[in-house]
Amino acid sequence: MKQALNILVVEDDAVLRKVVASLFAKIGTVATAECGNDAIAHLKEYAVDMVFSDVCMPNGDGVELLDWMQSSLKNPPPIVLVTGHASISPEEAKAKGAHSIVDKPFKMRSLLDLALQIASGIEARKPQQSA
Repeated sequence: MKQALNILVVEDDAVLRKVVASLFAKIGTVATAECGNDAIAHLKEYAVDMVFSDVCMPNGDGVELLDWMQSSLKNPPPIVLVTGHASISPEEAKAKGAHSIVDKPFKMRSLLDLALQIASGIEARKPQQSA
């Protein structure tokens, strides 16, 4: 049986954070953080299946969060970086360990489809339980 996904949305814009969290609530349990530092505090306490993070934020940006996840978590979850400014290229983001990078503005359906694609990969890697 599939377990609910735990998704962390990191976005400093309160309205966008709420909209994206509502979107992902259709497929899992969503936690939110308004900056990279808050996301790190959350990740120190709770396991998540995937992270969607803005790149440009005060108090810890998305690239700093990505770097922390790669160096501090034993099995870092997939992270998608979302940006309205090309401060990091898709190639650089992937080289640092990001699953992908999404440009703002984005279509909500595209973001949900990406989350579902990541979720199917997570589900495929989980050990199957006997009934």
